[in-house]
Amino acid sequence: MTERNNEPKSVSDVVLDFEQHIGIKLPEYFRTEFYVNRWRTGWKNDWNHIKQLIKSYLTNRTAAGLDDPELIEKWIELPCVARMLPYMRMSIRPMQINRTDNSITVIIMLGNIQFNKLPFVATSRDLTMFYFATGEYILRQVLQQERLTNVQSGVTLVYDLSGLNVMDYANPYSPIMQMFSVGAALIQEYYCDLLNGLYLLNAGTFVKVAVQIMKRVLVPRTLGKWTSGCPFTCYLDYNRGSISIPVGVHIISGNETSCKLLQKVSKNVVPVAFGGEWTETNPQVHRTNCCTLNKALPDSPLRKVLSLPDRTLISIKAQNDHSIIIKTEAKQTILWQLVTSGKIEFSIVHQLGDSTDDEDVVYVIPRLKIVTPLGSAMPDHGKVELNHPGQCIFYFRNVSSTFFRVRIDFAYALCKNK
Repeated sequence: MTERNNEPKSVSDVVLDFEQHIGIKLPEYFRTEFYVNRWRTGWKNDWNHIKQLIKSYLTNRTAAGLDDPELIEKWIELPCVARMLPYMRMSIRPMQINRTDNSITVIIMLGNIQFNKLPFVATSRDLTMFYFATGEYILRQVLQQERLTNVQSGVTLVYDLSGLNVMDYANPYSPIMQMFSVGAALIQEYYCDLLNGLYLLNAGTFVKVAVQIMKRVLVPRTLGKWTSGCPFTCYLDYNRGSISIPVGVHIISGNETSCKLLQKVSKNVVPVAFGGEWTETNPQVHRTNCCTLNKALPDSPLRKVLSLPDRTLISIKAQNDHSIIIKTEAKQTILWQLVTSGKIEFSIVHQLGDSTDDEDVVYVIPRLKIVTPLGSAMPDHGKVELNHPGQCIFYFRNVSSTFFRVRIDFAYALCKNK
């Protein structure tokens, strides 16, 4: 399943033209017409924007450790996945092919998880990193399937909403919805044109609320991708009138759920619990719904907030940057934590010695958008172990387009590596 075992093939003119426009040579396993055409159609040949996004994507992907050719096999062992997966209910078997459209199928069950307690065990960066790693994991499978079949692939997402308390997520400003929105925006920027179909099962009487939540989490470009260019918009008449549903989104409820799902998704990748043939033997996965067995979430934050000695209060205007430079010695560790009043971009760069050469400047924390919705009760936090002298640069950016400043309470400590 790894990319490294594939023999090099001649690169098409379409790929070479794409690389010439953006001025970036793609990794070998990305140099396919299917891959570059997704960027072109998704961003309507806006070359400047495509270049910025791909540059950001490749940089963050390396900083996050997601550029491993064997990612498909190693995904479940990644720290960001190991941290979050125990609280999720999702299928983890790779290369489950929906034969109706050659796509990779992923099953996600949202019921019986108290997502409003997720901020007690994870920061928004933890959740976004999990989304990032999972998006890359799915992309690699799509690329693998396209190489095997020479037919365009994609991803089919099947969400089961049974047991979900939809009203817990109706407030777009609740901590969990802030975290979901930040993470979902990243995977839609980098991976959204992979999506072939989205199936919502067992939405029940709260179908209208479920659709509104989906529209809050999906960015406008993703919704527009489904509705534009199509001769119609789907409507579902559900007791209180009609609601607009983007084309490509299928809401299936009632006694005929299995029958309707199997019209769109082949039986081999539909779990037995939903009327298909797929079963699992992995003890960490439910046998008939094929999703991981989740742990209960705690009632209060698990992490003990550190008291770090070097503390700084930062105020940043909208669309402005701020950086903090910390000189470091060999074999030192930096501990940090921060609380922000609004959404920011945050990253850490390590610069070796006094060098400014690109090869001596390394992103050690990807440049991602984060929020801290629980404030000082659950700050963003982490540590970086450094083996060489130089300096660590902490970058902050207020991404707001309004006139509001963002206020950041930042603290750090230096200690010797253990």
